[in-house]
Amino acid sequence: MLGQNKLLAIIFILLFATILGACQKTIPDAVLTPVATTSTISTSTLTFTPSPTSIRTLPPTLTPTFEPTETASPTPEATIQWDSKSLSLTPIPFIAESITAENVAAVDAIAVWGNGKANTIALSPDNSILAVGTGIGVYLYESYNFLFFARLPTSDTVQSIAFSPYENTIALGLARGNIEIFDLDQLSLVRRLEIPNVAFTGPHLTETLFSYDGSRLTSVTDSGSTIHVNRWETATWQSTASFTLTKGLVYYINPDAEILGVLDSHGLTLQSLASLEDVTTLALPASEPSAYWENIPLQNGEIAPSSAGGFILINNGNTILHWDLLEKSITYRLDQYPQALPDPCYQAPNTCRNAQGGFSWTCTTTTNTAPIETIRLTPDDTALLIATNDTYTELRNSANGSLLWRLDAQFTDVSFSRFMDFFIGLKSDGTIEKRNLDNGALLLSLNQHPGQLLSLAFSPNEKILAAGYGDGWVRIYSTFNGELLGVLDGTANVLQFLQDGYMLAAGLADGKVRVFDLGKGSYFDFYNGHYDAVNALTFSADGKTILTGSQDCTVSLWDVNDRFRSSNITPGGKDPFQIEAVAITEKSENLFVLAKDNGVYQVLDTNPGVLIAPVDAKLADMALSPDTRLLAAAGSSIWLIPLKTQGQPGNPLKLSSSTGDPVLVVDFTPNGALLTAVSAEGMEFFSAPDGKSLAVVRFSPNSQHTNPPVNLANSANGSLIALGRQDGLIHIFAVKP
Repeated sequence: MLGQNKLLAIIFILLFATILGACQKTIPDAVLTPVATTSTISTSTLTFTPSPTSIRTLPPTLTPTFEPTETASPTPEATIQWDSKSLSLTPIPFIAESITAENVAAVDAIAVWGNGKANTIALSPDNSILAVGTGIGVYLYESYNFLFFARLPTSDTVQSIAFSPYENTIALGLARGNIEIFDLDQLSLVRRLEIPNVAFTGPHLTETLFSYDGSRLTSVTDSGSTIHVNRWETATWQSTASFTLTKGLVYYINPDAEILGVLDSHGLTLQSLASLEDVTTLALPASEPSAYWENIPLQNGEIAPSSAGGFILINNGNTILHWDLLEKSITYRLDQYPQALPDPCYQAPNTCRNAQGGFSWTCTTTTNTAPIETIRLTPDDTALLIATNDTYTELRNSANGSLLWRLDAQFTDVSFSRFMDFFIGLKSDGTIEKRNLDNGALLLSLNQHPGQLLSLAFSPNEKILAAGYGDGWVRIYSTFNGELLGVLDGTANVLQFLQDGYMLAAGLADGKVRVFDLGKGSYFDFYNGHYDAVNALTFSADGKTILTGSQDCTVSLWDVNDRFRSSNITPGGKDPFQIEAVAITEKSENLFVLAKDNGVYQVLDTNPGVLIAPVDAKLADMALSPDTRLLAAAGSSIWLIPLKTQGQPGNPLKLSSSTGDPVLVVDFTPNGALLTAVSAEGMEFFSAPDGKSLAVVRFSPNSQHTNPPVNLANSANGSLIALGRQDGLIHIFAVKP
């Protein structure tokens, strides 16, 4: 098998070199060399490889790949349904027509590239198959070597996976309460099951489980305050039971004992899923204060049940209790974890501190991150795996809580081998790891489902699209069919190609400013980068200067040829702010910066900055027109700011968004005639400079709010728009042929 992998890798690399050589006229072939350790200034290697850690069994191809299951339902013209669009390795039609005011009403989504973020993972009962649930279906890999062999497309985001005991069927719980059943032998859709008499208007957690003999399938759907329980006979898929329960503080499912446990302020109710009349209620242990139980929903706590149901382990976010249900007592507690994690709002370097030694901005944490991420019991109930949110995982004896081992890795989901020889862990960055259960040693890793898309950039000749991801790799896609051509090293928050096509600049999460030289097959980092993540980056018109903005509250100008920082400015002066976006005028005499959740500032020379757009607009993104005469800033409102002689701003024009939601990303088309503004609900096109709304492409409800857009890129001739969403997928828009 290793020999086959090496051969596939060689074929993949040779194909990439062939494509680049054939397609690129302005960009020379990239030099393919092994990865080497980089230094701050000296040239280091640039690597194009098929993937960071694994190779797919399907060889690269320029012909369409067809799904093994049914054709997707027709899509209403007014709404984009992501699941009905083509995926990677499916060629898109050649489109030469640029998007203009005259044809913008015909813009539509024509393709989806990438594999999608992994939401959940599961091992088959015999441990041979690893199933990875994403927003577009389930990917199936051989667990032995992580080789991909099939994708099962779904109509909605996959939130749970259940294999039948005999491994011939897989049940997928989807975000809107429905369940899709697939035949694993035929890789085909068998049945779609709907929750009766319930209309789910938003995403909800749906879990599925088979009975021990596979004769019954049960689903449990969380709709907020209520739990919907449904059961079907698998021989006929006829519904045999349907009821609801009050959710309480937290609930759990024990698939081995077929028990649904609901914990509330009065006690623990145990509902049998095999015999619905069998219900038992246990009082809460008197040894624990009410504050312990009340903290469970606040910190997204959970319960891990033993397979026989004799005991449970309860995680309230910072303390774990071992509750012996037979003895009705707490056996031990693990409370050595922090009570709370540091507030990310105020985790900033000293360059962001104001004259009083604090921070000048106000910030509200949107998510409550508990110190303990998740807990899982091994199949034999002898060990407890605890993954924390301060980046480590430990295994403890479940009987007494004693530590067995600890490693520097943090998982959001875990699936154990039935034979207790390994486990599979899903990390927050999307990396999937196979580790030895005895000592936690890494055995294998899979990097096909990055957890966060950060940035996008088309090459000047439009043949490739660079995408930065949170797992530490920049992926290079072919714009012919979305094929993954290779990867570059670095967690790139922002990417931009130089117009001559030789250089791709990246602002990295660790504060480095990195430039990839595609002609020489190398990259270099500028000496002494920022103290925090680089969020914004752009080239000057002559390509000799890079302007960057950082979370360290500074903007810097870098000399590309001599590779040094020529200027470093703190735009807020004595009241610094973190930088979200930057722009530079044609003659580089004016800089513009967007403060995080704040206004737009103009920076002249070393001037701290002059506010030119209101601070109460809650701005999220900014773009400069190609002729540098118009500046757009967007958030809760959209502002068009004309730039007069020498870049001086005129009176801002406030636009009204038809979608009603705050705009998250904004950009001008390459000719500057249109402004594209994207919210959670849709993509809207405005004419520039008058700000007239011309067309809106509305997104499907499945993608709204839970999967926001994060970045936007236009191809050089204006024919393609790439929209990156939080789930890692790239959606391609064009004038529909």
